[in-house]
Amino acid sequence: MVQTRYAFIIKAPGYRRNTHAAHMESPAFDAEFIGVEDVEEAMAAAEALIAAGTEVIELCGGFSAQEATLLRRRFPDCGIGRVTYP
Repeated sequence: MVQTRYAFIIKAPGYRRNTHAAHMESPAFDAEFIGVEDVEEAMAAAEALIAAGTEVIELCGGFSAQEATLLRRRFPDCGIGRVTYP
């Protein structure tokens, strides 16, 4: 299946999902970039994104492995990845 809706969630102090967000869209692809302050806010953002049809969510390296696991367990039907650096 071709993916057409993607999101990247960035976690950093002071970010709020209703304020710190960007949207990029073309006729073939839709991407959302959302800033959150904590994992609870990320859960709310992911819920809204998935309800809107987002197929894949990437989490920035600011999320711990445990936080990524929480999101994956809550939203098992959405591909959720986490950026890591060696």
